[in-house]
Amino acid sequence: MLLAPTPDATERGASADGVGLVGLVVFARLPVPGRVKTRLAAGVGADAACTWYRACAHHAIDQAARCSCWADVAMYHSSADDTADVEAWLGGEGLSVPCRPQLGVSAAAPAAPPPDLGAKMRAAMCEAQQRLLAARAAGAAERQPQRSGQQQAGDKVAGRGAALQAEQQLGMEPRAKVIITGTDIPDVSERLLHLAASALDSYDMVIGPSADGGYYMLGLTSVAAQLFEDMPWSTDVVLSETVARAAAAGLRMAPLDTLPQLRDVDTVQDLAEWVAGYNCPRAADAGLALPQGDTSHSDWTPRKQSLLELSRSILASAGKQ
Repeated sequence: MLLAPTPDATERGASADGVGLVGLVVFARLPVPGRVKTRLAAGVGADAACTWYRACAHHAIDQAARCSCWADVAMYHSSADDTADVEAWLGGEGLSVPCRPQLGVSAAAPAAPPPDLGAKMRAAMCEAQQRLLAARAAGAAERQPQRSGQQQAGDKVAGRGAALQAEQQLGMEPRAKVIITGTDIPDVSERLLHLAASALDSYDMVIGPSADGGYYMLGLTSVAAQLFEDMPWSTDVVLSETVARAAAAGLRMAPLDTLPQLRDVDTVQDLAEWVAGYNCPRAADAGLALPQGDTSHSDWTPRKQSLLELSRSILASAGKQ
């Protein structure tokens, strides 16, 4: 049975004053052996790595889809993947979320270097934010008393001019809550996504630190360019550099322990350490321990149970456990 499709942002989610809707961006790739999780494949084989990524992506997208009652959820796939193929993949797994391509090489400038991860992330977050702002503007217009067409046109021009002037004076992007996450973090959950969204009620930025020195989730109320440009992606300084840049930009950042440190799986060692984490006492302290006969816990679902069992099987087959 398909999950209910994510409604358009203009149809749900905003509170009476137009605030409350959150943009939720999920980055993913179409699971094809040899094209996903290549570093993991070096340890377990391309087919096993692809099987694992497919299961982890299903879990992550399912958790995001559960947020559709309060978020405008969209999955952004690699520009190398065909959107129809991505939709067919998700539909076959009972997942129904809007799919959009990530920023790719411009047709107008095919010789230009391809956009890096930062450019893709920023473009997707800005697009999600613009959908929210458009929904907010539409909701505000519906609540206004009926005026003549000429008066309404004048109001819109004046409003846009005032908003643009304010943004230029502040040197900031328009403000609306937007969160981005990936699909190779086994412990990502609806609860953590909601926690990040709640933090943005009080802060400009919230970040979920990953064990490798990067981050698995980023929430912003203003998509500041300096957080994405010329970033040393895929290194162990991404988190510290992002935090430093946010401080330099004057962003009010939620405490680093607002979201727990999680592990994204890139290598066979990452996978083995994630599985081992469920077999040690500290897993219970971190809220990650297996529930005793209770699969209703928001962080534990049948998909995640299957992912853990699959991970153990893959490691055993590769002689890594």
